[in-house]
Amino acid sequence: MIIYSAFIQKHYIQAQNQDTIRIPSDISYGVYSGIGPGFHSGGFSKFQGIPSCCPIYDATSALGSSIGLLFNKRLNTGSYLSVRTGFNGMGADFTAEQLQYVNNNGNIINATLTHTLETSLALVSGLLSYGVNVKDICIDAGYWFGIPISATFYQKETVFPGTFLNGSRIRNEISGSIPEVPSVIHGIQAGIHYSLPLNNQGTLFLSPELIVLQTFGSISGTLGWNTLQLRGGISILWNDITLQLPPPLPPPPPPPIKIAPKPIPPLTVSLKVSGYINNQIQPLSALKVEEIVHYETQPLLPYIFFDEMQSSLPSRYKQLNTYQAQVFSEQELVPLQTIERYYHTINLAGKKLKDNPELSIELRGCASGSGNEKNNKEIGRQRSETIASYLKNIWNIPSHRIRISTREIPDNPSNNSYQEGQAENRRVELILSDPSLFETIVLNDTIRAITPSKVIIEPKLVSGPSIRQWRTSILTESGQNQFDSNGIFQLESMLEWKPDFATLPRTKDSLIFRFNVIDSLSRSMSAYWNIPYDYISARISRNTLQKGTKQLKTYSLILFDFDKAYLDPRNARLLSNIIKEIPEDATISIVGATDIFGNEDRNRQLAQDRANTVGNTIGLKTTSIKGIPGYKKYPNDVPEGRFYNRTVEITVETGGN
Repeated sequence: MIIYSAFIQKHYIQAQNQDTIRIPSDISYGVYSGIGPGFHSGGFSKFQGIPSCCPIYDATSALGSSIGLLFNKRLNTGSYLSVRTGFNGMGADFTAEQLQYVNNNGNIINATLTHTLETSLALVSGLLSYGVNVKDICIDAGYWFGIPISATFYQKETVFPGTFLNGSRIRNEISGSIPEVPSVIHGIQAGIHYSLPLNNQGTLFLSPELIVLQTFGSISGTLGWNTLQLRGGISILWNDITLQLPPPLPPPPPPPIKIAPKPIPPLTVSLKVSGYINNQIQPLSALKVEEIVHYETQPLLPYIFFDEMQSSLPSRYKQLNTYQAQVFSEQELVPLQTIERYYHTINLAGKKLKDNPELSIELRGCASGSGNEKNNKEIGRQRSETIASYLKNIWNIPSHRIRISTREIPDNPSNNSYQEGQAENRRVELILSDPSLFETIVLNDTIRAITPSKVIIEPKLVSGPSIRQWRTSILTESGQNQFDSNGIFQLESMLEWKPDFATLPRTKDSLIFRFNVIDSLSRSMSAYWNIPYDYISARISRNTLQKGTKQLKTYSLILFDFDKAYLDPRNARLLSNIIKEIPEDATISIVGATDIFGNEDRNRQLAQDRANTVGNTIGLKTTSIKGIPGYKKYPNDVPEGRFYNRTVEITVETGGN
């Protein structure tokens, strides 16, 4: 009934004299009272120094109360400080039960032993809190402390049925002061309040409230006994009010001045397009795109060489992990030299098998045929297994596509009389089911240039009212969109376009720059800037040299086995492809070569024989055919270098007089 009356009173105050400004005081004070349950933690068996047979008291709850004075200080329209002092009651009754054997008329029986601990705790308390208020709801929290003025207990243990050994049903019946109660108990308190006016002047308020108090530390010694108190209650507050008249109303504004409308200007726009050319901004007259591919063809040596009596892969060969194999590309080899590219032979084979599922491979493991490797097929098999394991585990090539074979010595062996020949025979030969797919590698190095690389677009509203929307776009004459920027109201006076090679056309075309504006009167106007688009592409061999009007192109794709000068099927296919590229009016020079080892006279004749074999096969206009023994273009101290030195270089000259 009190709260209902307070709601009626609140709306009555709001409805009374609206012309009076009520200024409340920053200070209010009053009384509070509350009651509610308290929750006490258990987990202890007895007070310090008080005999008890209780194993442990569980947590319990009891009704508590509080009453006191309060004082509030408003800090601003949304926050305040609050101070409270009063009395708190926090007693609780703990019980515990256990089963125990006792005497019952001379018989030992199992009975229930009940432990009872009744406590009474009265405190003088204080609270300093900080609060915020939203309209009539207040929430505060702060530091609470209590000074015990009375702390007593009553304890007993009862048994039923039966008696204790002393013949009584009660033992350890003790009362007194709770030991080791601290002089000050600390805690934190939070509350929520709702204010309701109790009189017409708005000076007296009733505030229903809900309080939560949590104590810290133990109420007795180190038992770990603390309490969480909930209080529901009310507080009554007094707050002085100062009445004040509102300031007078301002004078009415003067009548508006009528201004004759201005004539609407015509809508005019312009567009300027510039580019960074030779580090200077110049009006853009054309966009030029160049795509130059420098390619190089290198013969593949399908042999992997091993150390003496070893089946592990020498460290000079490049081994990848599974992730590197997934992203591997032949074009990664572009910056490497010929021998460094050769060390990726296994990866090139793995890549070829991965990209062509119909291909299979034979791994022909060979021994040197001398020393510990004489008549030793097992070392050849182990070497093949090493390569097979790498292809299966790293390149994920199925076992059924890999065949292993062995030889005591290669079918085309090098001279075992020399250590160099023995090293060349210790190898695994990689033989694909289609050998033509593993004879050469073509590496492309593409250079792309766009001139200018950055374009500046400057749209401008020359005359007209405000802009409602605008759009700047770039299209090719064939309809491909290259750039689009738009907005409303605010025009961007400078836009930047970096041409993207991926979206630009691969043929000659035109570029159309368009700037369109729609003004606040829904009028539309556009400005244009048109330029030619020039696309240039070329494919140039890295083995081509320009000397004045003459062009010299060198082929070095043919590799011979040891002491051989005939063209095997592999070399015959390569030479046939070279012949197809030679113009009829070209002048050709041929140089045969050998490595540095062996008899010099024999090497000289072998080099000449290799040159003659190629020259006779070409059968065109040849100005020079000669042999060079002891070729040193590649290192002769490793087997792969010697094989690459056993070659024929064909130089084709075109142009000139």
